[in-house]
Amino acid sequence: MGGIGKKKVWTAVFFVPPIIVLIIAGPPAVLPLMVLLATYFGLREFYNLALPHSGPVERVLGIGLGLIFSALMAFGTAGWMAPFLAFLLLCLSVLFMVTSEDLSSTILNLGVTLFGIVYIGFLLSHVSLIRNIPGGKAWASS
Repeated sequence: MGGIGKKKVWTAVFFVPPIIVLIIAGPPAVLPLMVLLATYFGLREFYNLALPHSGPVERVLGIGLGLIFSALMAFGTAGWMAPFLAFLLLCLSVLFMVTSEDLSSTILNLGVTLFGIVYIGFLLSHVSLIRNIPGGKAWASS
Protein backbone atom coordinates (compact mmCIF):
# COMPACT_ATOMS: atom_id res chain seq x y z
CA MET A 1 0.00 0.00 0.00
CA GLY A 2 1.38 3.39 -1.00
CA GLY A 3 1.82 6.46 1.18
CA ILE A 4 -1.57 7.89 0.28
CA GLY A 5 -3.30 4.57 1.03
CA LYS A 6 -1.71 4.38 4.48
CA LYS A 7 -2.69 7.98 5.16
CA LYS A 8 -6.32 7.23 4.27
CA VAL A 9 -6.37 4.16 6.54
CA TRP A 10 -4.92 6.07 9.49
CA THR A 11 -7.34 8.93 8.90
CA ALA A 12 -10.25 6.49 8.88
CA VAL A 13 -9.04 4.74 12.04
CA PHE A 14 -8.47 7.88 14.10
CA PHE A 15 -11.02 10.40 12.80
CA VAL A 16 -14.12 8.47 11.75
CA PRO A 17 -15.03 6.89 15.15
CA PRO A 18 -14.99 10.22 17.06
CA ILE A 19 -17.04 11.84 14.31
CA ILE A 20 -19.66 9.08 14.50
CA VAL A 21 -19.78 9.41 18.31
CA LEU A 22 -20.29 13.18 17.98
CA ILE A 23 -23.11 12.65 15.48
CA ILE A 24 -24.89 10.12 17.69
CA ALA A 25 -24.23 11.42 21.20
CA GLY A 26 -23.12 15.01 20.70
CA PRO A 27 -25.27 18.07 21.25
CA PRO A 28 -27.45 19.08 18.29
CA ALA A 29 -25.35 22.20 17.57
CA VAL A 30 -22.17 20.20 16.92
CA LEU A 31 -23.35 18.47 13.75
CA PRO A 32 -24.13 21.67 11.79
CA LEU A 33 -20.67 22.97 12.70
CA MET A 34 -19.12 19.71 11.50
CA VAL A 35 -21.14 20.00 8.30
CA LEU A 36 -19.89 23.55 7.76
CA LEU A 37 -16.32 22.37 8.27
CA ALA A 38 -16.86 19.52 5.79
CA THR A 39 -18.44 22.00 3.36
CA TYR A 40 -15.40 24.26 3.61
CA PHE A 41 -12.94 21.44 2.92
CA GLY A 42 -15.17 19.96 0.22
CA LEU A 43 -15.52 23.23 -1.65
CA ARG A 44 -11.81 23.97 -1.32
CA GLU A 45 -10.91 20.59 -2.80
CA PHE A 46 -13.60 20.87 -5.48
CA TYR A 47 -12.32 24.24 -6.68
CA ASN A 48 -8.70 23.04 -6.60
CA LEU A 49 -9.69 20.21 -8.94
CA ALA A 50 -12.34 21.87 -11.11
CA LEU A 51 -10.94 25.40 -11.39
CA PRO A 52 -7.17 25.05 -11.06
CA HIS A 53 -6.43 28.32 -12.87
CA SER A 54 -8.99 30.52 -11.13
CA GLY A 55 -7.86 33.33 -8.89
CA PRO A 56 -8.12 33.46 -5.12
CA VAL A 57 -11.06 35.90 -5.26
CA GLU A 58 -13.20 33.42 -7.18
CA ARG A 59 -12.34 30.59 -4.79
CA VAL A 60 -12.90 32.63 -1.66
CA LEU A 61 -16.23 33.92 -2.94
CA GLY A 62 -17.32 30.41 -3.99
CA ILE A 63 -16.34 28.91 -0.64
CA GLY A 64 -17.90 31.80 1.31
CA LEU A 65 -21.19 31.66 -0.57
CA GLY A 66 -21.22 27.87 -0.26
CA LEU A 67 -20.78 28.13 3.52
CA ILE A 68 -23.57 30.71 3.75
CA PHE A 69 -25.80 28.50 1.60
CA SER A 70 -25.07 25.47 3.78
CA ALA A 71 -25.67 27.41 7.01
CA LEU A 72 -28.95 28.83 5.72
CA MET A 73 -30.07 25.33 4.75
CA ALA A 74 -29.19 23.92 8.17
CA PHE A 75 -30.61 26.77 10.28
CA GLY A 76 -33.05 28.65 8.02
CA THR A 77 -36.39 28.06 6.40
CA ALA A 78 -37.29 27.31 2.78
CA GLY A 79 -38.59 30.85 2.18
CA TRP A 80 -35.11 32.33 1.80
CA MET A 81 -33.96 29.85 -0.87
CA ALA A 82 -35.16 31.60 -4.05
CA PRO A 83 -33.92 35.09 -3.03
CA PHE A 84 -30.55 33.70 -1.95
CA LEU A 85 -30.13 31.73 -5.19
CA ALA A 86 -30.89 34.91 -7.16
CA PHE A 87 -28.35 36.82 -5.03
CA LEU A 88 -25.84 34.01 -5.53
CA LEU A 89 -26.23 34.05 -9.29
CA LEU A 90 -25.99 37.85 -9.38
CA CYS A 91 -22.78 37.92 -7.30
CA LEU A 92 -21.12 35.20 -9.35
CA SER A 93 -22.19 36.75 -12.66
CA VAL A 94 -20.76 40.14 -11.75
CA LEU A 95 -17.56 38.61 -10.40
CA PHE A 96 -16.86 36.48 -13.46
CA MET A 97 -17.85 39.18 -15.94
CA VAL A 98 -15.34 41.52 -14.31
CA THR A 99 -12.50 39.01 -13.91
CA SER A 100 -12.77 36.93 -17.12
CA GLU A 101 -11.21 37.82 -20.43
CA ASP A 102 -13.59 35.97 -22.76
CA LEU A 103 -17.22 34.89 -22.59
CA SER A 104 -16.62 31.14 -22.92
CA SER A 105 -14.41 31.01 -19.82
CA THR A 106 -16.86 33.25 -17.96
CA ILE A 107 -19.77 30.90 -18.51
CA LEU A 108 -17.69 27.80 -17.75
CA ASN A 109 -16.23 29.24 -14.51
CA LEU A 110 -19.60 30.57 -13.41
CA GLY A 111 -21.25 27.21 -14.01
CA VAL A 112 -18.55 25.23 -12.20
CA THR A 113 -18.56 27.61 -9.24
CA LEU A 114 -22.35 27.56 -8.96
CA PHE A 115 -22.39 23.78 -9.31
CA GLY A 116 -19.88 23.42 -6.46
CA ILE A 117 -21.92 25.67 -4.18
CA VAL A 118 -25.16 23.83 -4.85
CA TYR A 119 -23.71 20.32 -5.04
CA ILE A 120 -21.56 20.50 -1.91
CA GLY A 121 -23.22 23.25 0.16
CA PHE A 122 -26.80 22.15 -0.49
CA LEU A 123 -26.33 18.40 -0.21
CA LEU A 124 -24.02 18.33 2.83
CA SER A 125 -26.36 20.59 4.77
CA HIS A 126 -29.00 17.88 4.58
CA VAL A 127 -27.01 15.75 7.04
CA SER A 128 -27.98 18.28 9.74
CA LEU A 129 -31.59 18.27 8.61
CA ILE A 130 -31.75 14.47 8.56
CA ARG A 131 -30.39 14.23 12.11
CA ASN A 132 -33.23 16.40 13.40
CA ILE A 133 -36.05 14.19 12.13
CA PRO A 134 -37.34 11.27 14.24
CA GLY A 135 -34.90 8.37 13.88
CA GLY A 136 -32.49 10.65 12.04
CA LYS A 137 -29.47 9.97 14.25
CA ALA A 138 -29.23 6.46 12.82
CA TRP A 139 -29.46 7.79 9.25
CA ALA A 140 -26.91 10.58 9.82
CA SER A 141 -24.34 8.28 11.39
CA SER A 142 -24.50 5.53 8.77
